[in-house]
Amino acid sequence: MRKELADLLSAYLFGWKSLADCAEWLASLDWDDPEFDQDNHDLAGRLELLTTEVAEGLRPEQEFWEEADLLMDEAMEELKEVLGKLGLEIKEKTEVA
Repeated sequence: MRKELADLLSAYLFGWKSLADCAEWLASLDWDDPEFDQDNHDLAGRLELLTTEVAEGLRPEQEFWEEADLLMDEAMEELKEVLGKLGLEIKEKTEVA
């Protein structure tokens, strides 16, 4: 489930999915699925609530964007940690002027 959430958030951040697309995907989740662990359940619930609040005008969309960006940063750190344990690393992208 974590991968699916990361895929959704990265698609949103890249502009490939709209907030409405995210809300629709989150609303379609099977909340009773036994493989839906508590951490991911809480995360998906938080995101679903946020999409609803943005859609109803209670919060700006920027808050959803910031939450998605933060969660992607956390996912990247988790990936770096796992790769580090395997003796691997992610090379930082350098820009050529």
